[in-house]
Amino acid sequence: MAQGPVIQLDASALQALFAGASMGATTNQPEEKKDDSAEFKISDGERARMQRMCGLPENCGDESFPKWYRDIFAKNQDDKDKSLIIANAIGKSFIFEDTEVPLYLSLLNMILKRDWTGQDVGKRAALAHVAKGLSPFAMVDLSEDDVACMQQEADDLRSATTITASDLKAARKNVAAKVPEDADGLMQMIKRFANLLYTLFSSQCPMYQQLYGIVKGLRDHSPNARTQLGRKAKASMLWIILLQARRFAQGKMEGNDGCLGEFANLRNLITAKNCGTLDHSEVPSELATTATPAPKSPEKRTRGAATEVTTYTDSPPKKPKAGTGRVVEPFNEDVKTLLEQPRKGAGYPRFTAMCEFCGITEKNLVTGLTNKDCRQFFLTGSCMYDETCRLHHRKVTTAQVKEIETKLARFISERRGIKGKK
Repeated sequence: MAQGPVIQLDASALQALFAGASMGATTNQPEEKKDDSAEFKISDGERARMQRMCGLPENCGDESFPKWYRDIFAKNQDDKDKSLIIANAIGKSFIFEDTEVPLYLSLLNMILKRDWTGQDVGKRAALAHVAKGLSPFAMVDLSEDDVACMQQEADDLRSATTITASDLKAARKNVAAKVPEDADGLMQMIKRFANLLYTLFSSQCPMYQQLYGIVKGLRDHSPNARTQLGRKAKASMLWIILLQARRFAQGKMEGNDGCLGEFANLRNLITAKNCGTLDHSEVPSELATTATPAPKSPEKRTRGAATEVTTYTDSPPKKPKAGTGRVVEPFNEDVKTLLEQPRKGAGYPRFTAMCEFCGITEKNLVTGLTNKDCRQFFLTGSCMYDETCRLHHRKVTTAQVKEIETKLARFISERRGIKGKK
């Protein structure tokens, strides 16, 4: 049998042959795709501003930013997915357990767009923008029905073929700047704002740390001292917090000059238990003064046969427009009497939390109510929409008061236990 030619290779030649084969195999392998899911692209300006707002060092990595902030930049997500990420973060992360941040549409959109300044980019805040952006005035007390109504009105505006200026004006009034009537309401607004800052920017956030100190300082005041806070003092306190929040939102709250002079003065007055004298000259009169009472209309009555006496009575409440079919009934004060002290002792929790604490749902709290009835007015006597509310304002019957007392018996008797249940 014939044999082919034999090629003899020495050791160095064999090593070179095998090295070339391995290099060829390496070059033929497909390139591995880089996993950029953990990376998010933002401008250098926003990155630097977010670092300062979170209290992070300049050389920190992407993993140092809050998780919700990194998650909303993930690919293949729409606004609904991002809103759910934000809502879950706010619902799970908090520092004050007895209060919740209201999750309404404009607040979620503000966080989604990172419009922290609320269109206030100057040194002063505008009254038209006080409830926008990062603001204590945005921490309003809303029920689930209020949030649902706001969502429905927003959907109606998006699907409407014709939108008038009055429609847009009514939508802007949904979250109007208000000063709470009592000291407990003031504490709730500040604690809600502190919870929001804690969730969005972590415990290293300089604005959160300042607000936490304010809450602790106000807690050191006696209940009587907090009750004596006048409307002007409460409005000035919230306004000063708003001004500092605007400075914080612009990324300017750092170093020794991080706090405004009026904000530092506010902290000192609270520490000295002398905040009742607080007065800021730039507070809008609409916030510092109480609402003007309705004018009184003359009513003529005849006393005897010859003497005519003119007395004055409060003008009757405005009736809803004819043809709307909307029911407007007076509020039953028995409900407020039943729940005022228990709610106050528990830190004014939402009715949803109260019902969950008692093992029921809010819809099962009272029989006879439908989706066309305003539950907030039914249970509290107040409604954020007032006369523009599209739902019925019904009066609680005596039987329904008894039903509420029975179903919320656990909350009424163990109201402080709800603070430990989230």
